[in-house]
Amino acid sequence: MTNIYIGYIIKKSSNKTVLVKSPFILKTKPFVQIKYKSYLVHDERNETNKGDWITFKIISCKSKFKYFKINKIIKTI
Repeated sequence: MTNIYIGYIIKKSSNKTVLVKSPFILKTKPFVQIKYKSYLVHDERNETNKGDWITFKIISCKSKFKYFKINKIIKTI
């Protein structure tokens, strides 16, 4: 089973690459915080736009920082 992440596109970095911001919950003692992490994701067909919500999964590395591939587009803007 592969890990599947969810996030939204904040920037189309270059050809076939998008920058995705993914939220996660950090539970500290008195508070619950929402933090974000950014990932470079491989977009094979250049079918996404800025603001789209996507799911992405881990693959073998495509470049120095790109270890993820788009799995499915959830919502387009």
